[in-house]
Amino acid sequence: MTFEKMFEEGHIGTMKLENRIVCPPMVRNWASEEGLVTDRLINNYVAIAAGGVGMIIVEASYIHPIGKGFVNQLGIYDDKCIEGLKALAVAIHNHGVKAGVQIHHAGRQTIPEFCGGQPVAPSPKPCGIMKFLDPEYSPRELTTEEVGLMADCYAEAARRNKDAGFDFVEIHGAHGYLITQFLSPYTNERTDKYGGDFAGRMRFVLEIVEKIRAKVGPDYPVTIRLSGSEFMEGGIDIAYTRKIVQELDKAGIDAFHISGEIYESYPQGRMIPPMATPAAPLVELATAVKEVTSKPVITVSKIYRPGLVEDVLVKNQADFVAIGRSLLADPEWPKKVKEGRLGEINYCITCQGCIDLLFSQQDVRCTVNPWCGREEELEIKPVPTAKKVMVAGGGPAGMEAAWVAAQRGHQVTLYEKNHQLGGQMVLAAMPPTRDDINVFTRYQIRQLAKNGVSVITGKEVTPELVNEEKPDVIIIATGSCPTKPDIPGVDGTNVVDARDVLRGTVRCRSPIIVAGGGLVGCGVAEWLAQKGEKVKIVEMLENVAQDMGLNDMMMLLDRLSKLGVEIFTKKRITKIDLHGVTVEEEGKAEEIAGETVVLAMGARPDQELTEAVKGQVLELYTVGDSVEPRKSMDAIYEGAKAGCQV
Repeated sequence: MTFEKMFEEGHIGTMKLENRIVCPPMVRNWASEEGLVTDRLINNYVAIAAGGVGMIIVEASYIHPIGKGFVNQLGIYDDKCIEGLKALAVAIHNHGVKAGVQIHHAGRQTIPEFCGGQPVAPSPKPCGIMKFLDPEYSPRELTTEEVGLMADCYAEAARRNKDAGFDFVEIHGAHGYLITQFLSPYTNERTDKYGGDFAGRMRFVLEIVEKIRAKVGPDYPVTIRLSGSEFMEGGIDIAYTRKIVQELDKAGIDAFHISGEIYESYPQGRMIPPMATPAAPLVELATAVKEVTSKPVITVSKIYRPGLVEDVLVKNQADFVAIGRSLLADPEWPKKVKEGRLGEINYCITCQGCIDLLFSQQDVRCTVNPWCGREEELEIKPVPTAKKVMVAGGGPAGMEAAWVAAQRGHQVTLYEKNHQLGGQMVLAAMPPTRDDINVFTRYQIRQLAKNGVSVITGKEVTPELVNEEKPDVIIIATGSCPTKPDIPGVDGTNVVDARDVLRGTVRCRSPIIVAGGGLVGCGVAEWLAQKGEKVKIVEMLENVAQDMGLNDMMMLLDRLSKLGVEIFTKKRITKIDLHGVTVEEEGKAEEIAGETVVLAMGARPDQELTEAVKGQVLELYTVGDSVEPRKSMDAIYEGAKAGCQV
């Protein structure tokens, strides 16, 4: 397949772009406490710019402190922000890429912990998601005078953006933030000139556009991001958005960036789609907008494969495609596509690792790309002298360590005791909707081959093998072992482990009780239920799937419900027998019937080899679940780090 349309020149207003690939705004939470640009932020944008993208929309940057939505969000609320933004603009421009800042105000979608005061909104209607985070939270309605002053803040932010040397500015009018709140009948209950009817709800954004134009001039490109639909009863739908677009087109907007949803509809999985959401869930909204404007339209949301991007453009469903998380996973995605190196792309697997961290107010990282935000820390430098490196374990941590060390010039041999590479990732990919995990495993295997790693499967590393091979370095990535709880009956013939169930080495008889309602337990329960088994999940905590992100969790619970999976929470298993389990809740015991009990109650590190080979080599590294069972993101990072340190 050729990708001619993707690399065709494009225009937004007076701005010429080298191709149709857009890096959309993605909050990374890497700014300083004051919202100032950091070196870490610059380094990541430089990597993306160098990778061949046509345009970068710098992440949502708050225009006023009360509109701050994340603890380390980038700011553009004061002239002191300009110096850092100027350095960012220069760094991006050094690679010939156009860039502009997205100016943002969270409105009701923040809490005092983040914004330092009582959140403001067009109406005092709280956001359900924020209420869940802070039960005391309640937004304050802006006065009529304050609304006008807030429009001035947007204009001043646009002026700072231009003063910093950026090529355009984007207004954030999507995802349920302040502008969306004014536009939507779901959140705007005002009776003054900024509410009441369509014209009143449009007034705020039209004033913002007018005031921005007065600051930046008639020829400076101004784009806006909109939610094509909020997917909320009583909220904005695509018909309403088309009316909004027509008014903004007349007001001088140069391009429309069409996304979807607000925080309260985010669990539906379209704004930032998880694995369970089909590809390109919002393209039809962009296409509908194109029907009512001649201005360029940008589409976004899980358009993560080159063929899909090209198809959208060829069919004229949009003029530009934003690929977002794909650029966190592999900043060189555009360059590799252009050069025909599709097999070298480290594709985003939509695992939600990045966004789950953001919404828990942590630094954004990427599961499959440990260099994201660590461009300086994990620099791959050639070694002056090659060492003989033995890697024990062919899971994600071991494979990452092996190819990185080999790329640096070491002689690397990877051993895997099973006949298949991938470790726990192979099992993690087996439950329904999780197949994209295999995409990364295949990428790692290609990296091993590309970098000349010798791979030996079906052979376990032992102290005897170490003594025989005499490596200079050993990297141990042997993973974890299932935890066996201290429960009477746990050794019964009807008790099996979740990993063995997924491997197909044990048989289960219905009804099946899954002991443990975390990601693993819920995953194996869904897998079994899809095969027609009757499944019950027993969890001692208040809710199941608490180690999953919000939209992943909500979509999973919906699928489990449709499959008829019974869920028992706040129940501690005290006994297992051939008839099922005995559970206890608040001192009361009850029986839950079942033929097979599947254990999904955690794991412990496999440190047997680490203890056995201590003293046999001068350099010994232990990475991933061998240190402590955590997420694959941690394992892959530790593997890359070991590969860089050897």
